[in-house]
Amino acid sequence: MDLSTVLLLIASAIHSVGTYDYAVAYRRAIEGDEPLLVLVTAESCGPCQQMKATTIADMLSQNKFEGFNFAMVDLGRERKLGRRLTRNQSVPQLIVMKKRKGHWTLRRLVGVHSVASVEAFLGKSGPGGHGASVAVSR
Repeated sequence: MDLSTVLLLIASAIHSVGTYDYAVAYRRAIEGDEPLLVLVTAESCGPCQQMKATTIADMLSQNKFEGFNFAMVDLGRERKLGRRLTRNQSVPQLIVMKKRKGHWTLRRLVGVHSVASVEAFLGKSGPGGHGASVAVSR
């Protein structure tokens, strides 16, 4: 398999992930009980594209984000929001935010991770999971 074929396959997998709008997911998290799950990436970031094409695509196809309001934020398209969410740290970054007693708690997973690693992270972010209290808005 040559490089152009590999790149085509990766682009196809990334495209199949779909569009997951932050504003929609955030509104649903505010109005409901399900946590907000955000993947912050960048088009120019190889590890970000790898995670989207493998781990995230696999998890989406298996409905592993059920129970979360899932969104993706690209730093190139939504730079201000992406920087605020990541606290100007590296990407890819998976962030879980949930309401707890009138405050939001936040947990983050930085870097490329396997499905098993993300599942473990999300398990810790479930109803009994802990996180730092933060103020989050669009």
